[in-house]
Amino acid sequence: MSYIGFDIGTGNLVCSKYLNEKKSITQSMRNMFLPVSPDTWSTSEISNTNLDYVELYENDGSLQCIAIIGEDAFRFANIFGQEVKRSMKSGLISSKEIDSVDIIGHMIKHLCGELDKDQNYCVFSIPAQPIDLKNIPNVTYHEKVFTKVFESLGFKVHTLNEGMAVVYSNCKDEDYSGIGISFGAGLTNIACSYKGIPALTFSVGVGGDWIDKNVAESTGKLETRVIAIKEKKLNLSDETLINEGKKEEVRIKQGLLTFYEELIDYVLKTISKEFQAKSDNLEIDEKIPIILSGGTSMVPGFLDLFTRVFNEKYRSNFPYDIKEIKMAKEPLYSVAIGCLEYCLLLFKEQQKKGE
Repeated sequence: MSYIGFDIGTGNLVCSKYLNEKKSITQSMRNMFLPVSPDTWSTSEISNTNLDYVELYENDGSLQCIAIIGEDAFRFANIFGQEVKRSMKSGLISSKEIDSVDIIGHMIKHLCGELDKDQNYCVFSIPAQPIDLKNIPNVTYHEKVFTKVFESLGFKVHTLNEGMAVVYSNCKDEDYSGIGISFGAGLTNIACSYKGIPALTFSVGVGGDWIDKNVAESTGKLETRVIAIKEKKLNLSDETLINEGKKEEVRIKQGLLTFYEELIDYVLKTISKEFQAKSDNLEIDEKIPIILSGGTSMVPGFLDLFTRVFNEKYRSNFPYDIKEIKMAKEPLYSVAIGCLEYCLLLFKEQQKKGE
């Protein structure tokens, strides 16, 4: 019997697998691919490498292309000055990439690994519908697509809001009360929970991709170059480090700092507005924590920058008393771990009842 929590993120796919009462294993994969024409690189040639890839076929059975996936796609694109393709956009399955489902399905199967022959259970994350994006597909379609993917692998499936997953993985000591914020690549998801009950959930259409796009446009550099510097050379609370290096690198780091602060300010402004407008009937007497998670939050100095903006502009008028602001225990894995926690609570309870 297998229990799995899965985070289907725009930037990363993360799988948390239950092993026993004391141990689980969590693995991730960049959710991106780089198509290669069979005329450029044959299947026999690529099969002799250690690259992760998937073969894509036309309806008539002919080979359409070879897609290098995950970290290998990012490295190849960065080395050769190309842009990777994304299977998802703004937190949802991309309508522009016709092979998205096939590619992500392959990645999901790879991360889940071998399953038990008995019943297998999975809870995967879904975003809240963005409140500030127009002409975006409904989350329901996205949810049904991935429900079918997991069911085809042999899972009994349930879904969990992404922000709530952050609460489930980090607020057990508070009886699952808190505000979970998942700063993803495509969206930022927010959930306010009281005793495990979602009081308010929503998402906004800014995240890591928004930062990368704006910095790339402002500096005239490829997004893969911006991402590489962000992940290796940025500290949002170290001004000296930001201003060190070659001119191109400094410009990119300064741009990243600017748009990170813009992102945090926009998210907090929207949270305050939504909470004030929609949570009047929810009275929470005790102080609750704010939990920060997601790949976009993993840059050094993010917690300091978020806390400074919150204290300077929003704390005095915030609708709830905040106990603390802290990073999730595992920022990149937090949603998947929360999905696994919920999976164990949900399906083990159903088994006890014989459902």
